[in-house]
Amino acid sequence: MKKLTTLMIVFISLSLQGQVWIDQGATWHYDWSGTLPAFSKIEYIGDTVINNKSCQQLEVRSYMFSPIEVGAELHSENTSYEYTYANGDTVFYLVNDEFQEYHPLVEDGNVWNVMQETGGPGPIPNLSTNTFAIAGDTTINQVDYKKLYSSTQEEPTEWTLEWAIREDMDRKVYIWSFTFMQEWLMYDFAAAVGDTFLILPNDPDLYLVMDSISSIDINGSTRAKYWLTAMSGGTPYSNEPETWIEGIGSNKGIVFSGTSVFTGAAHWLLCKWENGEQIYMNPDYNSCYIATVSVGEISGRKLKLYPNPATSLTWLQLPENTLLAQAQIELYSPTGRLLYKARPTNQFHKLEVAHLPKGLYLVRLWDRKGWLTEKLAVR
Repeated sequence: MKKLTTLMIVFISLSLQGQVWIDQGATWHYDWSGTLPAFSKIEYIGDTVINNKSCQQLEVRSYMFSPIEVGAELHSENTSYEYTYANGDTVFYLVNDEFQEYHPLVEDGNVWNVMQETGGPGPIPNLSTNTFAIAGDTTINQVDYKKLYSSTQEEPTEWTLEWAIREDMDRKVYIWSFTFMQEWLMYDFAAAVGDTFLILPNDPDLYLVMDSISSIDINGSTRAKYWLTAMSGGTPYSNEPETWIEGIGSNKGIVFSGTSVFTGAAHWLLCKWENGEQIYMNPDYNSCYIATVSVGEISGRKLKLYPNPATSLTWLQLPENTLLAQAQIELYSPTGRLLYKARPTNQFHKLEVAHLPKGLYLVRLWDRKGWLTEKLAVR
């Protein structure tokens, strides 16, 4: 689809000194064409006081048009407002009626570890980890991006360039795919509750809905956390919400927001790094690199369950020298559904099974050396 030509910045002179960081009359225009041609105009319109802070008010006008082929007539228009101020080199935005420092997502030196879970033999999924890293600049269709590389190696030395990424002043993040040769909106950190976002640029049946906005403390810094539901044809795709964290990205991984709706694969963010420093780890995992390990690679190490078969409970004995701080136990149903997940505190872990229907279950242990599995019969 043809896109509206990106409009040039009309006027911008940023001075991150004191309370004022935007010059009077500054205006920005951003092209965010997807299914339909569209752009946003952001204009500094004046000053106000909120929560005893002297701040600047930005008016955000968003316009969407019918396709150019049928006249490019105005399809919809929306107006919203942002409130911001600066303190030294730090810029703050009003989120949930409180001013918070904004943490950009797109910066050189940012690295994400993302686990992918796909169907494997039997109920145990195949697991692999991709590392994504921002490094360097590129220009596509006269628009500036950061290059986003990926690698499947635990200690990457070989990288593939499949994506480019950019972040606008209005806190929208766009992804460019070199595979599809197309851009789409991946994140909107200025969104409000009830807003919707297309997962794919040309499929209006697949979208995310913003359910709520909260906050989270990361290393002593408060960041906005967004809760979303993936929708397919007007129906929630699953009961498990997606979350975005400002400066971190999606809990599904930096480029995989909403994608389980159409790929069938599950992605999970494991860790986020900034210039070599780990600033976030997914609390559901205890490693930044997870991959399926074959039985041959972990020969000599075995799980023990007793009693087995079990009727009410069974004890799992972990192998000697298991690193408890790195260990995770999982229980899967006969159909492959994850029923239970826990971190052991000693070499013996109790599993309650009295509530489970009779059948053959799988217990597995991860301890950074790989996965160990054992069948459990419930009678």
